[in-house]
Amino acid sequence: VRGGITPVGLPSDWKLLIDERVVERGEVLVGGGVRGAKIIVDAAELAGLPQAEVLTLAMTEETS
Repeated sequence: VRGGITPVGLPSDWKLLIDERVVERGEVLVGGGVRGAKIIVDAAELAGLPQAEVLTLAMTEETS
């Protein structure tokens, strides 16, 4: 069983869906593709990738 797929190095035709609340957090910890590899990135940088789309994905008490 594989873990999650990292946004680092995704094929350019794959959409990268990012919850708007993640972007608001600023720096986030992202897996680097293997268990021991982690990087800290500014979520706004991820949101700026060509295949990225920022959406309201997570439900909160206000949206439920």
